[in-house]
Amino acid sequence: MAPPVVGSLDMYAVSKAVDNVKSNGPGVLEPLPAEG
Repeated sequence: MAPPVVGSLDMYAVSKAVDNVKSNGPGVLEPLPAEG
């Protein structure tokens, strides 16, 4: 595998619902608000 092209990946926090197999739908992958 080759490393990704710089700038081609985004990283952000998501809900803990991602870890639950019962959670389903696009909302679980929505970025959480930035902590400030």
